Amino acid sequence: MPAGLRAAALAALREGASERALRSCGISWSQLDAWKRRAAHDVAGSRRGAPKDVRVFSVIDEVQPVAGAEQVLELRAGPWAVTVRLAGERAAGS
Repeated sequence: MPAGLRAAALAALREGASERALRSCGISWSQLDAWKRRAAHDVAGSRRGAPKDVRVFSVIDEVQPVAGAEQVLELRAGPWAVTVRLAGERAAGS
């Protein structure tokens, strides 16, 4: 079903429309239930709970490698850091 219909149905529920009224518009009970569960999950923080210190950096398509330099990609999210390197390279100190 279109996202607009989902948003309108959930808005109607929040404004006091009955599930029976929405059902009369052709929305199945199972679809309405799935939409309500998804909305509850979203509110619980899966989408809106991103830390405020998350930053997005530009992606550079063409990188000129520096001789002898290790090519590493690092992603930081809050206290976490994820590092990716080419499999053929050894980590520093290995």
